[in-house]
Amino acid sequence: MLQIEALDGFYGQSQVLHHVALTVAPGEMVALLGRNGSGRSSTARAIMGLLSARGRITWNGRPLLGLPTHHIARLGVGYVPETRDVFGGLTVWQNLQLGLHPGNRADNACAWSIEEALTLFPELAKRLHTLSGVLSGGEQQVLSLCRSLLGQPALLVLDEPAEGLSPEVTQRVAALLSQWRARGAAVLLIEQKLSMTLALADRCYVMGRGSVVFAGTPAQALDTQAPCAAWLSV
Repeated sequence: MLQIEALDGFYGQSQVLHHVALTVAPGEMVALLGRNGSGRSSTARAIMGLLSARGRITWNGRPLLGLPTHHIARLGVGYVPETRDVFGGLTVWQNLQLGLHPGNRADNACAWSIEEALTLFPELAKRLHTLSGVLSGGEQQVLSLCRSLLGQPALLVLDEPAEGLSPEVTQRVAALLSQWRARGAAVLLIEQKLSMTLALADRCYVMGRGSVVFAGTPAQALDTQAPCAAWLSV
């Protein structure tokens, strides 16, 4: 289980997270909602060791704060950043190969292969030997997601995975995330597309000004009379 308690985060001297607390259990998809600048991406970065932070973050009882990002990844934590971060000088195939690691096992309940990725996203298969730096934003987003899943993460942290995707590809991504949850993975989903996000999520948190302002069910979050409604409106 992912557990975050009393998490404060900083960019230099500027505090951007204030006592954030949330949990994500195996086999559960939790949505982290809020406007841009509310602290959602900073929370994801803190989980991955990319933000100066204090407090408590544990994954399956193992403290993550203070660990370098590559150690966190080796503990089974996958990350799809909003910036995509594909290796532009490498081909699609090479980026996918980088997602694999020697610890992958065929009998892993969450095992996923390059062949499955290319079957689900034929647009990548058509550009397998193309440098990823010349792909469209949506293609890079799909590549980043597939590369992360090839690491067989038991915890998946996604920051705007549907950004730049067509409605049809978005549906495929949503189905893939549901499949991953069904395999027992824990999923923390940050996404602006509320209809998709709340249809997928088991629970949700809403953030505002760097703090969690609401925790509950998707139905409660959609209630226009709920206290969190103002934090989700544009």
